[in-house]
Amino acid sequence: MADAAAQRIRVIENGMVRTLAGSGVAIDHGQWVQGGYRDGPGAQAQFSSPTGIAVGPDGMIYVADTYNGRIRRVAPDGTVSTFATLGLPSALAFDRAGNLYVADRRLGLRRISRDGTVSVLPTNAANPFGVAVWDQPEGPPIVVASDPEGLVYSAGGYGGIRIPGVSDAGRSIGTPFQLAMLDDQTIIFTDVRTHTVRSLNHSSTVLLGGDPREDSYEGGGYRDGPATSSLFDVPMGIVAAPDGSFLIADGGNRRIRRIAGFDRRQIVDRFEPPPQQTQQIVESPAPVPATQTPGPPARRVAATSAPAPPATTMPNPVSRATAAPIARPVLPLPPARDGSRDFRILYIGNSIIWWDTDWSHSIAGVAERAVNRSLPSGGTQRVRFVPVRLQGASAVAMASYLEEVADSGLVDAVVLHLNDATVGEGTTSAWSPPVIAALRRAHLALRSAHVQLLIVASPIPLELGPTEDTWAKLLGDALVPQYLDREDGWETALASTDAPALDLWPAFFDELDSAAHRPMFSTEDAHLTQHGREMIGSAIAAELVRLHPWTARSR
Repeated sequence: MADAAAQRIRVIENGMVRTLAGSGVAIDHGQWVQGGYRDGPGAQAQFSSPTGIAVGPDGMIYVADTYNGRIRRVAPDGTVSTFATLGLPSALAFDRAGNLYVADRRLGLRRISRDGTVSVLPTNAANPFGVAVWDQPEGPPIVVASDPEGLVYSAGGYGGIRIPGVSDAGRSIGTPFQLAMLDDQTIIFTDVRTHTVRSLNHSSTVLLGGDPREDSYEGGGYRDGPATSSLFDVPMGIVAAPDGSFLIADGGNRRIRRIAGFDRRQIVDRFEPPPQQTQQIVESPAPVPATQTPGPPARRVAATSAPAPPATTMPNPVSRATAAPIARPVLPLPPARDGSRDFRILYIGNSIIWWDTDWSHSIAGVAERAVNRSLPSGGTQRVRFVPVRLQGASAVAMASYLEEVADSGLVDAVVLHLNDATVGEGTTSAWSPPVIAALRRAHLALRSAHVQLLIVASPIPLELGPTEDTWAKLLGDALVPQYLDREDGWETALASTDAPALDLWPAFFDELDSAAHRPMFSTEDAHLTQHGREMIGSAIAAELVRLHPWTARSR
């Protein structure tokens, strides 16, 4: 197996795991090993996100070393050598003739013959993730590739047809990632986006494991059992075992899972491509020599913030420093009090505080219920959260807004939720001084108005390793964690504001280490799952109960 986060190639025999090749020291709370490139003995060799693996007819192990842009070859004794240089290889499969098929996110589908000649296969798959091969009794092998749009089925990797994205009954077939073929018409695949494992025969899809809901990109978890009650968390690699079962690399759970007992009997049928798609086959150009190097793989970083903010939100003052002056919009104050004695808590932040949710499932809703449960029963005072979302606003702009709110008399306490999307991509030494100064001013203004301030800081998915927000990272070729120094930067910044602060980084890393880990971020974008919202809401409530600012007002 290829262990991308640990930069190692592992062997599992009789339930025992050993490292065949790869090295490096774990960083980022043990979530990641820094990648590198080195051939040689197994214990000294280095990889950079090995994500695809296949055993060749020569008994050697071939590895798609993704961010090194190379195909590496590992001997039975662990010795590593470089077999070919490509772009961003991510999956491998052999045919019975010994040809190696490579799904390459930059270059498309490639075939490498046994003598090392690299051929361009003009399949209709664009930026493929996965590839699987089935040898027919006669003729070229069937090659199936997965890409961001679905699946492409071809003869030998030439042209091919795109398999419809819906089943006969109109249901989505899912989002195929890594593939295995059971026969010429049955494909099993992992679906990173929805945390599921599925089978596709003709246009009929069967759920083999995971939550079957269409919005299960919000879910995921760990549970064994029957298909529809089991749970996966970022299932990635897949292989058909000799006994008819399937082995799944369950990335977020850091486990190898087995699916057995799949009854795949089907009707007798013939697969025919839709007439309008049969003309898509194109001729292959001349082979490309294996020595031709396309250059180092591009490193593209996925977006770390919410979608582009509406025009009515606060512009980012960091970007204004190098741009023409922008008129500052008038931001609304919290709504007027309704005459009740509720203790009002303003909860302010960017889209992390509210995205694709309702009140009951929001962070504010979770925190409000938890705080009110802690108050004496029969009491007359209740706590009420008032969420204010400032999409695209910087931490400095949010702090400035709090200075305006301080004397309004509309709130009794403030919870300010910050993350790296509010400070930009600069170094900690660049962003922290202006942020600390702005937070100190806001704290002073609020304290003068007898309004309690609690500052909350939490990580974004790019800082948590490859198994959070994974589908978006795959689309952006950004599995490598970014901003690894930001946790220390936030810890220093929070300690320098003199205001009560809640650092949620340890809680997120503890959840990643949990044996019953559940995804905290959606696989679709950098926003929270329901589990992530509950984690943050509960933590904020616990800290507010500890501070109990409402008792000061009652006195």
